[in-house]
Amino acid sequence: MASHITVVGGGPAGIATTLALIDKGFVVTLIERSDYHDTRVGEHLLPGALPYLEQLGLRTTVQNGEHRPCQGVRSAWGDSALYDNAYIFNSYGNGLNLSRPSFDKRLAEQAKQRGATVLIGTSVRSFTQNKDGWLLKLSGDQNNLTLQTHFIIEATGRKAAVARALKQERIAYDKLVGIVGFLPPLSSNTSVDDSILLEACEDGWWYSALLFDGQVVAAYMTDADLLSKSSDKPLDFWRKQVEPTTHIKARLEEFELATQVQVKPAQSQRLAKIVGEGWLAVGDAAISFDPLSSGGITKGLSGGLRAAEAIFSHFNGEADALSLYETEIKQAFEDYLSTRANYYRMEARWPASPFWQRRHQPLPSEIPVMLDPMSVVFAPKTVQPKQVGLFLQDKMLEIDSDLITQLARQSKPAHQLVSQFKTESEHQHDDQEIIIAVQLLLQEGLFMNEGAK
Repeated sequence: MASHITVVGGGPAGIATTLALIDKGFVVTLIERSDYHDTRVGEHLLPGALPYLEQLGLRTTVQNGEHRPCQGVRSAWGDSALYDNAYIFNSYGNGLNLSRPSFDKRLAEQAKQRGATVLIGTSVRSFTQNKDGWLLKLSGDQNNLTLQTHFIIEATGRKAAVARALKQERIAYDKLVGIVGFLPPLSSNTSVDDSILLEACEDGWWYSALLFDGQVVAAYMTDADLLSKSSDKPLDFWRKQVEPTTHIKARLEEFELATQVQVKPAQSQRLAKIVGEGWLAVGDAAISFDPLSSGGITKGLSGGLRAAEAIFSHFNGEADALSLYETEIKQAFEDYLSTRANYYRMEARWPASPFWQRRHQPLPSEIPVMLDPMSVVFAPKTVQPKQVGLFLQDKMLEIDSDLITQLARQSKPAHQLVSQFKTESEHQHDDQEIIIAVQLLLQEGLFMNEGAK
């Protein structure tokens, strides 16, 4: 009898995983909370996504005239002048500005046609692990259901609802949010081209794309604390941030004034654990990228294919299949952080801006080790774990602040503190990551050397 897999989340990653699992002979139930009429942000499909769509048998589905071809990206980044990155030089041709959520709905219809049980407007109320896998209690538009399944795919996007229900930790690497408006055109004869438009500014950056229905989406990306410090409501804040721009302001002149905006989380984040007993995370639920990458949907499609391979190998007795998948996904996230840092460092016009300062600081992997392993370290009683945690988070270090502060309450050599933390932590860390954390805490004065008592 074929193994039963339940995919929770009907976005690109969840549907890609569903289709790939069906191709490998699994019985799959796909659960989607919405009815695909909600507003979804994330409209751009890179040309590089086309091979994954072909693998999934979806290329004709997205080339049905519902989406707007995109010629490339125009960006004012590091300079006030626009730089063109035209897709004409890409071997896969143009990208697409998608009509979301129509795109997701079409993919879900394909999953149903190919044999998946697709439950729309359905939420998972509880997860109970048992000897046969999982018992799920569902609530839907029509009735309440129970579902027995062998394995769960967490594909609920950035909110990682399944992982949170399973008490899994999410690690955020910044505070980025998007303030998003959808603006109808003033006339049907707009001169706006089909390119993605990016423009950096003092406290963030702008993203804009023309959609198939003639609307333009315009998103101002900044940090959540910079938004909250403003006395303005999000709509007024958004409107004020348009004024100092050059290219965004010119584009939006052909569209109606925004009357409402949505604030959407956009931080770079990942789950501390991407796989567990009887479950695996994929797409944005596993690792979420900065929208600057424009790669969220492509990542979801490729990640779904890779997740299906890992599950197939796991059910065929390969003991390390899931751990190998987790290692690959975490490495992909580390590679992304490096690429992201390099791109943000290209913009140097506002050195005093907190937004840009945060993104110009060195990554933990770039910091040289200077900590004397024999130096005696302690955490003063006046320093609280929350202070330590906020500092380490700002430095993009995923260190358990409660544990490292507790261990450092008693003076001990730095090498002993590092070793003890590594042994007692619930998460895997390499030595350098812990060493850099202790080194930075000492430099900040949150931890102290014995001689400084």
